[in-house]
Amino acid sequence: FCMAGITQEIMSKIDNIVKDIFEGASPKPGKVDSKASYGESSRTTWSSIALNAFINDMISRGCANKHLPPFFLTSPREFREGLLAGLMDTDGSISISNGKKKPQLMANISSNSLRLLMETEILCRSLGIKGRITASKTPAGNDCWIYTPSNYDISQWGGKYMVHPNKLEK
Repeated sequence: FCMAGITQEIMSKIDNIVKDIFEGASPKPGKVDSKASYGESSRTTWSSIALNAFINDMISRGCANKHLPPFFLTSPREFREGLLAGLMDTDGSISISNGKKKPQLMANISSNSLRLLMETEILCRSLGIKGRITASKTPAGNDCWIYTPSNYDISQWGGKYMVHPNKLEK
């Protein structure tokens, strides 16, 4: 199971989750840092056949095939809020726009997986957050999609359970 990211708070949270899944000894993370290609990056890998099978069953593999766990909509609200927080921490973007008289909070989640974003829209609606999905292109010209929640609704949610420090600050 591999996770890419340079935000230590997120990587630590994932490592703690991996430890919680296993009774006794859990897989230890291995880390590879790089400054090639698109800039600073870091990949953390937990080597475990059991963990890999568990993750693949829950959310699939490969960017274009990602989806939410099959039980997401029947889960308690706290779980769904945590799931949204994880999506915002990893695939989301939060910024402040100064295009109008008053600064506005803006947020979105982008993905190569249309299924993931369609499920994300359902997840958000279950939390009272309206939004929409638009088609876009990656810098390489490949298809991708962007889910944009209502600015008001996302500000009311307030980033509950998020851990990404820069996004939380906004």
